Amino acid sequence: MHRTTLSHWPACAATFLLFAASFAHGQNFTLLHTFHCTDGDSPYAGLVLGTDGNLYGTTSSQGSNPQAEGTVFKITTSGEFTTIHNFIGPNDGRSPTSTPIQDAAGNLYGTTDNGGSVGLGVVWKITPAGHETIIHSFNRFTDGWIAPSDLVRDEQGNLYGVTSAGGDPACAGPFGLKGCGSVYKVAASGALTVLHTFDGSPDDGSYAFGGLIRDSAGNLYGTNYAAGLYGAGQVFKIDPSGNKATVHDFDPGVNNDGAYPDADLTVGPNGVIYGVAGNGGDMSVCTGTGPGCGVVFQIDGDGILSTIYSFEGGHGDGSAPDGAVAFDAAGNLYGVTFTGGKDNKGTVYKLDTAGNETILHNFTGGKDGFAPHGRIYVSGDGTVYGAAGQGGFGCGTIYKITPQ
Repeated sequence: MHRTTLSHWPACAATFLLFAASFAHGQNFTLLHTFHCTDGDSPYAGLVLGTDGNLYGTTSSQGSNPQAEGTVFKITTSGEFTTIHNFIGPNDGRSPTSTPIQDAAGNLYGTTDNGGSVGLGVVWKITPAGHETIIHSFNRFTDGWIAPSDLVRDEQGNLYGVTSAGGDPACAGPFGLKGCGSVYKVAASGALTVLHTFDGSPDDGSYAFGGLIRDSAGNLYGTNYAAGLYGAGQVFKIDPSGNKATVHDFDPGVNNDGAYPDADLTVGPNGVIYGVAGNGGDMSVCTGTGPGCGVVFQIDGDGILSTIYSFEGGHGDGSAPDGAVAFDAAGNLYGVTFTGGKDNKGTVYKLDTAGNETILHNFTGGKDGFAPHGRIYVSGDGTVYGAAGQGGFGCGTIYKITPQ
């Protein structure tokens, strides 16, 4: 279904979308790590909590080896930092932009945008001892290339993800890329199955960037950044048989609908799907950077998409929300915006269950970094852990925000 509404979450969204953002008092912002490029650069993927209670992430370039083109790292919640792997070509992956996932045995899995046997990206596995295995190397038109998304894993150990380009060579993807991308499944053996190849038509989409989520019935949900009925992306569903259905086509011509989503979806504590779109929303703001400043949305069990918050940008609010949203034990929602805020360097925000927004941190571009991006982790008590892709000493930061 494709209807866009203003949701009740539980208060009427038409009311809380008018509120100006408030700013948190008593929040303690702490830098856990500042990247110096010699230990990695540009941690755009964000962070995920491992089974051992530590946080894991990737940097998209450089590392502790002079030849490194990206890293996998571990950091404790108190800031003890360890580089787990340096990506060094040519057969290794290069430029990871996905957050790792972890299985019960502590093995990490992820993707890279480049590298591998033909230089078009890989799916990798790293054991707790630090041994890396390339599970699959992408080869462009048979399975896709440029794999920027987080993976999702099923009970049998199969991995699922998307590519942003490749697949159908007849499809002219966005940004000059060949092919419009694919949805794939990788077995533990490394055998890859293409579940869907995007064709860039109004009935389909292209340039899937955000990772997939999987429900209890085995259905996969994700987003396309481009194409769709209105050319501004869509939310899609892939059933276990590989049949693709459109859940929602984003329409930037409709006030308060989103546009151009490029982040992972999240299943909230109520079982509802949540996500962000970097544009769209209130069409009277951010007019110079695209249609609107972006939105947070939800999709209910009937497939109805509702905008639950529309960003205003400028000094008083964030703009261009990015990365998967997260929840605390009380059901409050958290996320980051790539730009906007007091210094236009991005924000960390919180939406309470009535839809009221609080800015937890305005990035300054100084020691705290700027351009927060990717997945954040929120503990049950509302402590936020995340990464800023740039700043600090120029190569990004990892931070913690503790409620007081």
